[in-house]
Amino acid sequence: MEKTTINQRIVYYRKRAHLTQVEVAEKIGMKGSTYSQMERKGKIPTDRLVALAEVFGIASEKLLYDEEEYQKLYADNPQENNVTLNQESFYKKPDFIDEFTPTNSEISILKVYRLLSNKEKAEVKEFILGKWKKG
Repeated sequence: MEKTTINQRIVYYRKRAHLTQVEVAEKIGMKGSTYSQMERKGKIPTDRLVALAEVFGIASEKLLYDEEEYQKLYADNPQENNVTLNQESFYKKPDFIDEFTPTNSEISILKVYRLLSNKEKAEVKEFILGKWKKG
């Protein structure tokens, strides 16, 4: 099993989330060039690490530890222990859908949604749920 560095893991999860360095930088409130340097060197303040994990939709420990270390530290959680970085699905399949593969249009909508404020996200959720309940 190959060891990875924190910056390699950040790149991995950023790409898995289909985000550019500039998009991630904007989401965590920093300049693209500063983010790029942080990603290259792997020197990341704790608050930025937590923000990155939130953007990628993962636990911050996934960024802190390589797969082998993570498996050792969290061996008491069998669900996590059987997952490798390459097998882990970024999009969790909803229980009510057999197959969930977002279209390019849906991915575009999700990218825009991620840029909204929390208040705007709540309004969008309320609108969608209202439409779904009427359906």
